[in-house]
Amino acid sequence: MTNPTLVHISYTCYLCTTATKIFNTPFNLRRHLVQDHQVTVPSRQPGERMKNTRSVTYLMSTPQVPRPDMIEHVACPSCCFSCEKLIDLKEHVKSNHIHDADQPLEDDDDSEQAKKRAKQRQSVSIVSEKQIYTFSAALDLPPTNCLKMPDNAFVKLQEIMTILYPTNKNLNLEQRALVDEELAAQQSLSTLKGFKTAFKFLGEALKQPYTEMPSFLWRLPPASQGLSEEETQFIRVIQFVLTDFSAKCYRDPAFVAKSERTFWVDRVVPIFQQLADQTRLLGFEWCETAAVDLQETSISSSTWRSTSPIQYLDGRGYDCEARSWITLEASSGQHKEKVEHTVNDTIKNAYNAIALVKTMVRRYQHSRFTTMTRFLAFTVQSVRRTLTLTTTHLDPENPGSFIVQQRRVADVPTTYSQRGDWLKVFEMVAFLLKAMGKQSEVLEELAQECSGELEVAPADYTCSLLCEK
Repeated sequence: MTNPTLVHISYTCYLCTTATKIFNTPFNLRRHLVQDHQVTVPSRQPGERMKNTRSVTYLMSTPQVPRPDMIEHVACPSCCFSCEKLIDLKEHVKSNHIHDADQPLEDDDDSEQAKKRAKQRQSVSIVSEKQIYTFSAALDLPPTNCLKMPDNAFVKLQEIMTILYPTNKNLNLEQRALVDEELAAQQSLSTLKGFKTAFKFLGEALKQPYTEMPSFLWRLPPASQGLSEEETQFIRVIQFVLTDFSAKCYRDPAFVAKSERTFWVDRVVPIFQQLADQTRLLGFEWCETAAVDLQETSISSSTWRSTSPIQYLDGRGYDCEARSWITLEASSGQHKEKVEHTVNDTIKNAYNAIALVKTMVRRYQHSRFTTMTRFLAFTVQSVRRTLTLTTTHLDPENPGSFIVQQRRVADVPTTYSQRGDWLKVFEMVAFLLKAMGKQSEVLEELAQECSGELEVAPADYTCSLLCEK
């Protein structure tokens, strides 16, 4: 058995050029960066430290007796990264811990947008004996409980996928306009208001005391005559979901959901399950269901074995032919969020959504590529009370790449006083209902094209543009 490699850790300034400055702790190095170089980097996460392994033992202080087998490493003041060369440490910090917004403006950039960005950058760091306090302007703040993806992930993924999230700082003007357009559509409840009778019925129902709400919902429902089947189904979803909500309004506040799974099963699952039951377009599997599409798309043609470990989802929606349409992840309970969990689930949902699209590509290789680009894979992520719905599809202008777009955001009401939040929840449900109806048409068209019922020129095949020969 070989002895572990000894690695001596030092916190050395990677910006000092005249003399090497070494510090005893990450905090001291961070304080030096602020005071001498006006560079602010984040502190380590609570409890984050370098851990010894079977192959490596870290020495945090210089041994009294020199060790010829010891390797010298310089360590990052913001995480557990270490390396032998200062230039590598400098690149690591720049790539992972300093955002573009923290960098100085070009001198000749005097546009209004540049001035706005400069104002957003304004920050002042105050150093005390035990802490560094960074004050900044109250501008460009991300929304509460939003999808969370690191800036460097947006950059790394931009060759593969266009990520139309409000928090993506790398969007061009055209892409930012698409994001703003979608936010405006949500804020105006455009899809919900398209169901005029259902929207009016929902508004009246929310005016009722919770003790009278079930009676109103079932005693005075809108007449189905003259309504489309889609709107009739939507009204039934409203009836069942609000009946469940009114029953839970009787609950003693002392019994509020304390765990991630309890809130998910109690408050979130009924919304999507009722949508599935009333439309009969989807079925759902809940809580630790295998990501079967990821397993299928990760099979290597060299060994015919999956190259990906089994992943599990908090929810998966599929149609009567076992084709997956939607994956769902609960990233937190009702009150407490672990940001690391949210970040992981945001990336995980994007990863699995691509697997859903790839599964359809494998199944309908001889369909028309333009038809395939209309297939949408849906994801839902919950953070505290907030649900975020996204769609993923092939990029029609860039074969092989994807477009991921945030579509709707809504807070799930848990008390009667929060009942107004149902408007945005049902805006999300209405959007899904409309999109699912179109999905059925797209999948039918894909099947007809692939079977030969609808003629497709070989040059237009999905496999002609995407698959290896």
